[in-house]
Amino acid sequence: MSWCWRLPAPWLWGSGLPAGLPRLKVSKVVVLGDLYVGKTSLINRFCKDAFDRDYKATIGVDFEIERFQIAGIPYSLQIWDTAGQEKFKCIASAYYRGAQVIITAFDLADIQTLGHTRQWLAEAQRENEPGSSFVFLVGTKKDLLSGPACEQTEMDAVHLANEMQAEYWSVSAKTGENVKAFFTRVAALAFEQSMLQELEKKGSWHAQIGTGASISIRREESSAASQEGASASSPGCC
Repeated sequence: MSWCWRLPAPWLWGSGLPAGLPRLKVSKVVVLGDLYVGKTSLINRFCKDAFDRDYKATIGVDFEIERFQIAGIPYSLQIWDTAGQEKFKCIASAYYRGAQVIITAFDLADIQTLGHTRQWLAEAQRENEPGSSFVFLVGTKKDLLSGPACEQTEMDAVHLANEMQAEYWSVSAKTGENVKAFFTRVAALAFEQSMLQELEKKGSWHAQIGTGASISIRREESSAASQEGASASSPGCC
């Protein structure tokens, strides 16, 4: 079961979540892309299972927290919705830091927005350590395109995703197509990464997952685990 809270930004930089809520393991996700490619619609479809044709452009940044449990562990995705307008780039870029997942979105019905994703990704990666973030290229408004035009655009997108070392998905916030599956994939990779990082911080490489049995990872297995994580984030298409 999952649900969302919209939290005031100061809580992010303060002592954490509001009093009474358990401390969560949090992975930061940033969603980037041109104005009107459907970033807010994508996030709202996932968090609220809602679609509104009349969303207003995001001013600066906004975020949602999607909270759930994985293997008995309270966990959340902190999903940052950034403005696509040029005048807000200076503000938004400050929020790219510490992103475990970078999602670059484009409009499948507007090929120019696909080309712009290179710059969006470059700006986000400048604020993060090399190789520290999973990268996704997401084509939105899948419901607006079909036939040969859709196939050609998706071929171009897959080619660009390979260049970006990103995983490609096409989705529709209007119909909900692939949205849940996409964010499930995002959550799985981010959760796995956060758990491996926690294990690495513990010299014993020994931890308990939720209320179940404890697990151990031998040091010699760490490189294999890393390779598996890298292959899991290889470019793909849905």
